[in-house]
Order: sequence, then C-alpha cells, then structure tokens
Amino acid sequence: MTAMTHRFRRTCANPIRLLGMLALLVVLGGNAQAMPPVPMQLPDSSPPIQAPIATNQALPLNPIASVQLINQELRLISPPGTQLLVKNRFVLPNPTRLVVDIDQALLPEKAIQLPSGTLGPMPYTTIRLGQFDATTVRLVIESPQADKLNISLGRGTNHVLRVYAPEAPGLASRFFQRMMGRPQPKNPQIAYNAPPSPYTATDYRPNFGPPPLSYSATPLNRMKIVDVARSQLGVSKAEAREYVNNSYSLGKDQAWCADFVSTVLNWAGGSPWGHTSLVRDIYDWGISHQRIKPFPEPGDIAIFRFSVSGFDHTAIVESLLPDQSFTTIGGNEGTRSGNAPGGMVQRNRYPVGDPRILGYIAPL
Repeated sequence: MTAMTHRFRRTCANPIRLLGMLALLVVLGGNAQAMPPVPMQLPDSSPPIQAPIATNQALPLNPIASVQLINQELRLISPPGTQLLVKNRFVLPNPTRLVVDIDQALLPEKAIQLPSGTLGPMPYTTIRLGQFDATTVRLVIESPQADKLNISLGRGTNHVLRVYAPEAPGLASRFFQRMMGRPQPKNPQIAYNAPPSPYTATDYRPNFGPPPLSYSATPLNRMKIVDVARSQLGVSKAEAREYVNNSYSLGKDQAWCADFVSTVLNWAGGSPWGHTSLVRDIYDWGISHQRIKPFPEPGDIAIFRFSVSGFDHTAIVESLLPDQSFTTIGGNEGTRSGNAPGGMVQRNRYPVGDPRILGYIAPL
C-alpha cells in the first residue's frame, strides 16, 4: 500500500508543478497588461512645502546659481546638495506660453530674459525668469508649441531642472554622434551665472573715499550694495581713524558696524532707515516693515547675537556659496595683526542656519 501511494504521488507531482507555473505566468501576464509603463515626468502640481512642525521654521531657499542653454535644452541649476521643486506648471494661450513655478527657490538677480531661439526643433520667442514671490521662482517660455515642451529633473541630480523638446538628443543620440564622428555640441551658452565666490575673485583694494558718484544718482539695488561694500574692504580704523569716523560714524569715535551698514546703503542709493549707529534700530526697522527673512541673499543685512543681550553686530550679505554657506562684509570686525584695536572692514564666512544669526533684513 505504501509503495503504491509513493508511486501515485510521484506521478501526480509533475503535472501539479506544471499547472502551478502556468497559473503564475497568467497572473504575471495579467498584471503586466494592467500596468502599462508610465513616462517619467513631473506632475502638473504637487502639495505645497510646509515648514517642519517641530521647529516651526521656514525651509531654506535653493538659489538658482546658473541658467544654461546646452544640448538644445534649457537648464536651471542650483548648488549641489539643494533640490529644485516644481509646485505648478500650466500653458496659457495668446501668446502661447509655458509657465513653471519652482518652489522654495531664490533668484539672486531681479529678472533674467533670454532672446528668441530654439529648444531642439521648437522655436521660442522669449524665456523669462523672475522671483514671483518670496519663495517662488517663475519660469515663462513663450513658444507656439509650448504645450509640447518637457520638464524633468535629472536622475540623482535634483538640483538641475531641464526643459527640452521631445526630439532633443539624449544620451544614446550623443553616443552615436561620437561614434560616427559627428561634430560635438558647442559649449553651453551661459545665460546667467550667480556672482562668483569671493575667494576666487580678485582682491579688492581699500578705497579711502566714497564710491563713484554714479552710485548716489541711481536707485538702490542689491548688487550696488554689494559693490559698495566691496569697495571698502581693507579699511582699517587703526590706519585711517579719521576716515572711518568722518565717513561712516558722522564724526563720532565709536563702535561702527551699524554706521558702516547705514553708510554703504546710503552710498548705494539711499538707506531705508536713514543713518543709525545701533544694531537694534536696524532690526526694529525690519520688524516694523515686515522685512525679516530666515534665509540670506546678496544685499541683505545680517543681524548677529554673540551675547545674552543680543543685537551685537551687523554686516552685509555678499554672496551665497555652493556648500550652503555665505559671506558677509562688515565694519568694525577684528583687528589687523600688529595694529592697535579699532576694527576694520573685512569679509567673513558663516554656515546658513548659524545659531548666532537672529535673522536677515531685506532693505529693498
């Protein structure tokens, strides 16, 4: 009886296994037909980014460091380690234009505009980029075929936003072009680059005198603020006490960091708070005018707290760096080796989110 049972089991085992494999293939085949491949593209909208509940602080902004036209596509690039987020995109008629809103982003320039050209085979009339609100950068591309333009983020490189036509050459096309000896794409056309790091730029020599008269005849803007501050780098009170007191401090011999900031803004087109020698006055102006910001951009005024009392120092934000730090130019900072105390105009570097910084004041 036992031998017959084993023989029956061996005889039935193979058909049972075969039926099981056929059933599995039917299930997998059905799933494959029910789930066709979905093209990789960004959704038309995504939920807004909220500040972390635990800290109730706004998320840091991601600066647009470069705008390039390369390989028949438009690229918006932020520093490595940041992430560009598309929160809205839509197409408008009359004229036909693609509108893309990038969330938690910052454009150091007031606006960028590119002349007419092509993205792959598709012509465009103009490309505009500007700060739509405090946390949103808006990209507008006017083109009769704006609805056919693709938007994507490179895999593993979410700090690069690409806008291209479907026929734009991809990686495989560029490989075959190289193998067939076809001419390589030209160097990228740089439409915009953020101000370079001050550590690679030419040193600025101290200018013992006010900046050019053209500054006082034009409206205040961020790059003028930075340029005027740079023109004073190296001015030392130990070497030029009379110049520091008369030019920055209205003839007074005193701590002069707030005097320096006020003077630079006045020279750059007009300080919105006039002239003050107190850091607390600048901070109070920012509070009363709703100009306090959690993230710096060039031309802002940083407020520092080094002691319990607070409001200890102020300086002008010069530039943002790819490693999530930024530089400032301030007066009455440190002393030059071998000289008597008194402070000087110098550059310093801080990480974004430094706990010693109370906030940043946007003067315009």
